[in-house]
Amino acid sequence: MNVVKNNRTKGVIDLESRNHIFNIAVCDDEPYSLEKISEMTKNICEKESIKSNISCFKNGKELLDEINNGKEFDLLLLDVMMPQQNGMELAEFLRKGLFDGSIVFISSNKEMALRGYEVSAARYLAKPIEEERLHEAILHCFGQVQTKQELLIPINGGTQRLKTEKIMYIETQGRGCHIVMEQDGYVTAMRISELEEKVSEQGFIRCHQGFLVNMRFIVVVRATEVELMNGIHIPVSKHRIQEVRRQFFSWMEK
Repeated sequence: MNVVKNNRTKGVIDLESRNHIFNIAVCDDEPYSLEKISEMTKNICEKESIKSNISCFKNGKELLDEINNGKEFDLLLLDVMMPQQNGMELAEFLRKGLFDGSIVFISSNKEMALRGYEVSAARYLAKPIEEERLHEAILHCFGQVQTKQELLIPINGGTQRLKTEKIMYIETQGRGCHIVMEQDGYVTAMRISELEEKVSEQGFIRCHQGFLVNMRFIVVVRATEVELMNGIHIPVSKHRIQEVRRQFFSWMEK
């Protein structure tokens, strides 16, 4: 498995990962913004030697039709405020099974940024877009494609391959752990400290001695617990709450 390291200000990408064609969709109903964002995206990809294919769409319907026709994208750069179907509504629909790649919202409406967690948005960029922030967002999402991080977990005498982005949380169970996915669950003999090391820098946080939580699924951080998208409550240790809050809000602002 290739390892891709991203620096938040300047990306460093494994040379082998550059062979992937990064399919990007830019969707914005404002012609000037659409042209500007796509041009900036093209320049960034060229600067980083990322092989890319950039498609432009004037509204959500055009993009949805393309996806329904079988076009696959790794990254969607979506304007939030669009007529008929805004970017948030489109993302909510796509997350129901049509698209599991990265989504970056673009808008002058900062209030909508708070809803980004509902569709696991990777970033929220305010208009007018700063090229440095777009640069960082693209590198981050490209890294997500390349690492589509997977864990090889020993289970029942065999090995199970799990996508870390689909793991909601990991809980200590006996001498091993229970790995809870969106749809399934797995029990492994691996200790939580071993799993924590494997998913470091992948959006997980150790909120309790017995729990590792994927921050993509957190909707609320409280004094003694975090609440996940599906309503599950995970305990937070008193001595960890400040660090949990710091890491979670730092992750949300990336």
